[in-house]
Amino acid sequence: MLTDNTEQTWPPIVWFAMKISGIFYHQQIVRQRRCLSCDMEHFAKQQKINSDDTNALRPIDVDITYNLTSQYESNFSYKSARELGNDKRSQDDDTCDACKTCWWNKDGNVVRYTESSIGVSHWNHPGSWLLSIIILFTTIGLLINEFRRTINTKFGNPKKLLHLLSYTAFLCTVSIVPIMSLSSKLRSAFSGRGPGSWATAINARFIVRRLQFLDPAKNGYPGKIFLVACLVWPVLCAVFRCYVILGLSNKQTTEDALSCIIAGLAQFIWGCFVFLIYLMRRSFQIQLDLVLRFLKTMEGQTELCQRVLRQVTEDFRCFRHCVRIYMTAVIPLCVLGITTNLTWQYMLHATDAKPSESLNTQKYINIMIWLEISMFICLGAVAVGGIDAKHIWEMFQLSIYCLQSSHQRSHWNYLIRYLKHVEERTPAVSFSMILSVVGFYMAVQFGKQDVIY
Repeated sequence: MLTDNTEQTWPPIVWFAMKISGIFYHQQIVRQRRCLSCDMEHFAKQQKINSDDTNALRPIDVDITYNLTSQYESNFSYKSARELGNDKRSQDDDTCDACKTCWWNKDGNVVRYTESSIGVSHWNHPGSWLLSIIILFTTIGLLINEFRRTINTKFGNPKKLLHLLSYTAFLCTVSIVPIMSLSSKLRSAFSGRGPGSWATAINARFIVRRLQFLDPAKNGYPGKIFLVACLVWPVLCAVFRCYVILGLSNKQTTEDALSCIIAGLAQFIWGCFVFLIYLMRRSFQIQLDLVLRFLKTMEGQTELCQRVLRQVTEDFRCFRHCVRIYMTAVIPLCVLGITTNLTWQYMLHATDAKPSESLNTQKYINIMIWLEISMFICLGAVAVGGIDAKHIWEMFQLSIYCLQSSHQRSHWNYLIRYLKHVEERTPAVSFSMILSVVGFYMAVQFGKQDVIY
């Protein structure tokens, strides 16, 4: 692999998406890269040094618990971006060949960069962590207030149950992203301690490392049409919602205007998040292809190959868990939204007395709801590549089976055993499917409803 340096900035659209989504938290994003094995060894050395400094005499005095995501979450003993820019030669001497794969670009070349060279330093300025917290807390607070207002006006009224379920499904869907992003900040605040490794995938350090495999300085970002859809579709939904709620209604209130603003803001944040998921998914597909080539080239060097596999396995595990949690929450909510809207449409057309003006308004409301539901389903499915990222890892494992050769059978058998050992088992019937069935049942069991919004 060649070693190259780059001073070309990356397109700023992703920094904008990360800023809007409240992703930035750590002041130092680009740091010294170590593979997981070297990072564990470095952690053990640091613990030994700390124990010597504090004259610890008992094993219990030394923290030997290593967090697999500490290279993204922790704040200890890493060279800064400035040091990386001034000390690349020493880093070459201090790291193994597996560590150098952490700097791969799209072509498998080792390309080191700094925060200034890729342009993220202008977006991740001092105080960015506070701004991210403010954005997330404000968004979540506004959504909670909107949900409270909905409960006060519709809860307890049997004839408004359909309206309540439909709007609740929408609010919960757009609340998922800021809640997940805030959870990521909480995990980073505790240096990644405890469960919830999925939150690491919504970490600026993790995302930047993923983006390098796309080589954005040279090729830009893939999926430009999808990017336009992620930014324009939420705006279109927000504008159409304003037209329906404020333009067609005879009673415009300040709360209705605030409701439209909240919905538009939450949908735009959702669109930015979905595009980031898409980029990470594409980056893993590129990285896994590079890893396959690396394994074939380094055939016989079992320890080196396992080090590379160990790193990519942990990274993909974080991403896959994040996608699974997101899709597990979104799928039943979309099913609930679809079924309640279909039920409402059936009851609306079954009603005998319908004023023509009111029916025209309901038609626009129906378009608005379907526009939002189709956005959540279509853009989410394209970003993930389906309903789960499992297929990416399965194709990677299948490719490794195809690569094995007879003269290095023990080498390949060892790697295959390792992959089987770390393979995750998922239940055939997921929690998402159960909630989908429950949501469908709830949506069709209603008495007489007020079909006019």
